[in-house]
Parts: sequence; structure tokens; C-alpha cells
Amino acid sequence: MDLNYYLHREQIERVRAEHAESRSARDAHRELAELYRQQIEEYRTGHFSEYRPRVIPRSFTPPVPQPPGLIR
Repeated sequence: MDLNYYLHREQIERVRAEHAESRSARDAHRELAELYRQQIEEYRTGHFSEYRPRVIPRSFTPPVPQPPGLIR
């Protein structure tokens, strides 16, 4: 991954946190944004490893499936 990917993902997660309807979703997006920020710092300081295990924030709760055709 390159630096632009991490910068882009961090911005997306911050916007999603800002517009999240629930506190748990907001917390999960903020935590993801912080994880991307950490990766950006690692990349910039040269402490970046090519292998990054997939990280799921502790505050993540899967979304509740909605019936087909339901518009929110």
C-alpha cells in the first residue's frame, strides 16, 4: 500500500464517524481512522512493514441485516 491509500482511508473513516447514526458506529470509525493514522506515521518514519494483518477495531459491531427493499 502507498501513503495516499492510507491518507484516503483515514479521511473516509473520519467522515463516516462524523455522519454515523449510533455511538458504536461512530466509535468504530474513529478507531479505524486512528489505526490508519498509525500506519501513516509508521510509513513516514520508515517503521512500516509490508505485511499488515487485517485489524478490526474492538468497538466494531456488525450491522444488522435489513429486509430486501427497505429504504432508510
